[in-house]
Amino acid sequence: MAVIVYQCTADPPNWNFFSKTPRGIAYETSTHFVHQYGGGDGVYTISPGLTVTEAKSGSSLQSWVVQRFGAQGIETARLAEGEVIDKVWRPGLYYEVDILQALNLSMHEIQQTERSLLLLFHRLNEVLNFIEPSTQGLASYGHRTRELLILACTEVEDQWSQMLRSAGVTQAILKTKDYFRLKAPLHLAEFEVGMPTYANVAAVAPFRGWSTPATTQSLPWYDAYNKTKHDKKNHFADATLQHCIEAVAANVALFCARFGPYRLIENRGTIGTQFNELFRISMLNPNFKTFYVPKIDITKITNPQLIVFNGSDHALGRTAHPLTV
Repeated sequence: MAVIVYQCTADPPNWNFFSKTPRGIAYETSTHFVHQYGGGDGVYTISPGLTVTEAKSGSSLQSWVVQRFGAQGIETARLAEGEVIDKVWRPGLYYEVDILQALNLSMHEIQQTERSLLLLFHRLNEVLNFIEPSTQGLASYGHRTRELLILACTEVEDQWSQMLRSAGVTQAILKTKDYFRLKAPLHLAEFEVGMPTYANVAAVAPFRGWSTPATTQSLPWYDAYNKTKHDKKNHFADATLQHCIEAVAANVALFCARFGPYRLIENRGTIGTQFNELFRISMLNPNFKTFYVPKIDITKITNPQLIVFNGSDHALGRTAHPLTV
């Protein structure tokens, strides 16, 4: 049976959830309707901790969510409850143990990528110690910015390559047109990275403008990297601080698309400290139909009445579909 997603505009009497968690998802079992609330901004959420069930009584699932939650803009989700895409994070996965299990990841894989990201943060901080990111400073360039741009973009290429290999791509030589195949399945255009400490640095969505057939040129920071790497004499000036920031932001976006944002924004260790000093991550106009819906074991729910409970304690394991590009 299909999962549906929608905007909540009301709550059952004496409840007060939708004002802070205005998104909703629902599905039905043979005996019950199941609804979960979700956040509607930032990095978004699906909250099994706010799971609602009620015994079915003849009405349809759509009618039930309209009646109980004022559901509007009802759409059908792409995946059933409990299903995910291998190696691709989406809202609906929060706890580390769930992310590792659902996406078939190892801590070594995540920590290795974190170390590379931490090195980029250190290098960017070093540059910012000498160049103020003012309007003029963002256009400045030098050997250190060129070095950082090349390092950041090779790390992007490494993440791209890993994801293509995960999708079964085996060709030896990969080009930007091959990497472009990841934009849609990884939802890269949704991620926006800001630097709120620096008023002159506008938030960037490093992959939003990525398009074909100009798959290199439509990424200005990546185009600058290719030019300054292969022709320093004529393109040294392309290695600007602005392009460095965008390239580091691209690494942040890829990390979040693969592992989720929580190891960055909620981590109290070195990686979290460095990230939160420099950046903020958010998702703009995400496709709610692609969110992951936790499947809750309600076989022990005998109460036919409308109830809300912490479904996190009853979440079942996930089934992964292969990543295709």
